Order: sequence, then C-alpha cells, then structure tokens
Amino acid sequence: MEQVTEQPELQLMWARDWVELIQADVGDLPTFGDALDKCQRAAKVPAKEIMLALSIDEATWSRYKSNNAAISGANIKKLEKLCGNDAPTIWLAWQGGKELRVREDEKDRRIRELEDEIAKKDSQHEYLVGVLKEIKG
Repeated sequence: MEQVTEQPELQLMWARDWVELIQADVGDLPTFGDALDKCQRAAKVPAKEIMLALSIDEATWSRYKSNNAAISGANIKKLEKLCGNDAPTIWLAWQGGKELRVREDEKDRRIRELEDEIAKKDSQHEYLVGVLKEIKG
C-alpha cells in the first residue's frame, strides 16, 4: 500500500462543525461503503483530505467504499472526527438493531432531573389553580 505524503496545499480541517444525521437515513443504506460515502458527502470533504488523514492511498479508499477492504476502528473514528458526523457508526449500530444516543454525564443527568421536577410542579400548580377557580366559580 502506497502511503500518502502530506501535501502543502492540503490542510486537514479537524474542527468541522458536527452534522447531526437522521439515523434512519444512514441505517437504511444498503452497505457500509454507502455509509462511508454518506459520511464524506455530508461533510463535503475531499477524498484527498480523507486519504491524508487516514494515511491511505486512493485505491484503499476506493476498496473501503466498495466493501472490498475492512477499515479499522481507529480509522473510522478519524474519519468521523474529520467529517464531523458519525454515519459509519450509525450504520453499524442499525445493522445490529440498535440506535445511537449521546451518553448523559452527571451534570446532564442532574439538569434533566431538575427539569422533570419543574415540569411536575408546573403541572401540579396548574391543577391547583384550576381547582381554586372552580371553587370560586
């Protein structure tokens, strides 16, 4: 396999904005190669930039996309980071009958719990206001 050398005119852009993809659109793609293609197209990343980031040549990238070679987990992570979406991981999850969701950290869990408490109290408040209005009737 021929290694791609860094080209001065080609700058890797690792700080792309994250693109949220509709999981069903990715999961329903027929092949993993289609998911790789979707990942690239959604971000509008040139193939040369991907090949440079993954340290692969054009033939290898073509084999990945045509399902004639396996891409490593490390390269999937690099691709997703570069492209700012997780199409390959979504596709793999859907093939196993799963969906992806963002893990909730302790802070986010606490925020969700507090929001739920507020919603419950708002509902109780509205109910009590309605009861009082009926009593005053």
